[in-house]
Amino acid sequence: MIAVHDASFANTEGHKPQKGHWIALANKEMLHDKTELHRMHMLQWHSGKIQRVVRSTLPAEAYSCSEDLDSLNFLRGTLCEMLQPQQVPKEYANKLHTIPGVCVTDCRSLYDCLHPERTLLSDKRLSLEAAIIRQSLQENIGIHCVSTERQLADCLTKTLGKKGLGYVQKVPWMLGPDPRVVIKRERLREEPKAKQQSTAIIPKAAVEWPQAHFW
Repeated sequence: MIAVHDASFANTEGHKPQKGHWIALANKEMLHDKTELHRMHMLQWHSGKIQRVVRSTLPAEAYSCSEDLDSLNFLRGTLCEMLQPQQVPKEYANKLHTIPGVCVTDCRSLYDCLHPERTLLSDKRLSLEAAIIRQSLQENIGIHCVSTERQLADCLTKTLGKKGLGYVQKVPWMLGPDPRVVIKRERLREEPKAKQQSTAIIPKAAVEWPQAHFW
């Protein structure tokens, strides 16, 4: 299962943060083959306000990721019940590892702080939330960081219109670099070059300077 989440800071009425996530069912090849496009089946989506007060984008992304993982584990448990109906309901929590999952984010700072070597954070509430996410990731769930242009849940946290929904409609999807998407950094890098090439250089001899008048 693929869980894609996103968050925005002070983006709604009353300066409250916004959260959103997609959860989809995909084939196992998507986890290993990140150079090919793979089809997905959407299972759940959600968009709403984060009820807690946050100081920056990083805590908002952490709270959104934590709730996204809760929804992911619930759907994994539901799928376990469908595939193994003979199991006792209390044992489904121990069978979640049989269905691999991936949590996808576009927040590089969140991706970095979830690594084991960075366990202590200055914000205690954020440090506790990061510990909860790390514990959830131990249940056969990986975390993957993508660029903002390839973020499927971006349209759930911001007003993007039809332009923002364009990439979401480009199913299938891939975890690796998508050739259909131009990264914003690369586009900004190419724009000055194109502007320099389009600007005509006027020779100094062809420039007529007005005569100066002194009083």
